Amino acid sequence: MIETNLAQAVDATNESGSAYDTNVKYLLADKQILSWILKYTVEEFQNMDIENIMGCIGNDIEIGTRPVEAGLSNLGRVKETITEDNVPGEGVIYYDIRFTAYHKEAEMKILVNLEAQKSSDSSKLGYHLENRIVFYLARMISAQKQTEFFHSDFDNLKRVRSIWICMDSSETEDSIEEIGFDRKTIFGNKKNPYHTDLMKGIIINIRNGIDSHSGKAMKRSQNVLIAMLEELVSAKSVAEKKRIVNRDRYIAYSLPSSRVKSRFSVSAFTSGALNSNVSIPASTSGSSHVSALGQDGKKWEDSPVLGILLFNQGKDMEREIKHHLPVRTGLAFSYRVNERLSLESGMTYTNLTSDIRYGSDEHYFSGKQMLHYVGIPLNLRYKLLSWKRLDLYASAGVLGEKCVSGKIERDYVLDNHSAETEKEDVREKPLQWSVNASAGLQLNVSSAIGLYAEPGVSYYIDNGSSVENIYKDKPCNFNLNVGVRFTFGKK
Repeated sequence: MIETNLAQAVDATNESGSAYDTNVKYLLADKQILSWILKYTVEEFQNMDIENIMGCIGNDIEIGTRPVEAGLSNLGRVKETITEDNVPGEGVIYYDIRFTAYHKEAEMKILVNLEAQKSSDSSKLGYHLENRIVFYLARMISAQKQTEFFHSDFDNLKRVRSIWICMDSSETEDSIEEIGFDRKTIFGNKKNPYHTDLMKGIIINIRNGIDSHSGKAMKRSQNVLIAMLEELVSAKSVAEKKRIVNRDRYIAYSLPSSRVKSRFSVSAFTSGALNSNVSIPASTSGSSHVSALGQDGKKWEDSPVLGILLFNQGKDMEREIKHHLPVRTGLAFSYRVNERLSLESGMTYTNLTSDIRYGSDEHYFSGKQMLHYVGIPLNLRYKLLSWKRLDLYASAGVLGEKCVSGKIERDYVLDNHSAETEKEDVREKPLQWSVNASAGLQLNVSSAIGLYAEPGVSYYIDNGSSVENIYKDKPCNFNLNVGVRFTFGKK
């Protein structure tokens, strides 16, 4: 196991004085912590997984220092060497932490500044913090001249976000505030769709953990980010901090050096239709005159079918089919195309069972038809959002199935007495195609194992076969897939 930069930074926060201030900044500069901050304060990252956000500020975009130990390239801290801002004629200011984040899907570059502020009280500071935040944002914009844009190419300006963690809030003041431009028309009806979101300041108000009135420990914040930050900068022991933060699955303190990111997963599932058994309304027909001898010269005593037709002459005969719920199991293999999209295929087995009855009350045959299908699905799965251990996603695709085996067993009854039982093979040559869509919810038990449920709908296309089954009599079916998914390596 390799100890991460974060574990070392947490150890260092037990120091006091100026060393504590410095080490808190090192702690906040850790990419795991920065990812949580971006997720809960910067709108562009709120629907991304923490690990995916870490990739947006990783060494692949050359803004992170490469650790000496192998395996920590995505768990280090951002560089310290870019914290000075010297604009000619405007003086020098120093940022606590400054880095660049790329939103890969939106192809967007965002310049971020993070400040740790012990106090936000204007009487102690001698100024209102909001004005300092606006100044920092303005400097981050003006500093882009000749770096991010040239001449009058103002549309090439990059978005800037200045995030301030203030550590002096009272028990009920834990909060996250946002400062930005608010465009409004003060006269007339002119509408302009251009959204002015270049500059935003965010204030994260955290508490020191002790109620100043009662002296007792404060209740845990309802906000995930604030709760995590309050634990990390608290006066608790290093062991206690690590225990609490590890319990809540915020961050990793160590990981195997051989652990690699993987794009593959395999799942096993079973499913059934959500609608009840399907009964096709009985159809009634009158029997015409039937000779006691069949076309092949057989007597009715030797042919139960002929006997049923003979004894039902002049009577109404009913034909009824009852389809049982389809039962399906399968294995699926998925390949993650990007952070949200996965391509999935595999193999399925489906059993279709139907009960059939034809004849009158006294003279009839009843039977059970069983069909066995093997299929290959092809689906696209898109992750909508993630929250703690839960993933919400949508899936759509097609399924091609082939009936590999089928039998029907008939029991012939004459005058309410069983006359004969026969079995017959059922064959269906055409492929059975269907389209499907579903929504899924997965609970990640660990980084490698997830339990999921997928309610969905399928529509079966008529393949022209004469074999009767639920696919033809009720082509639209609601179903529920439940299963377990195994992911190889790091998700």
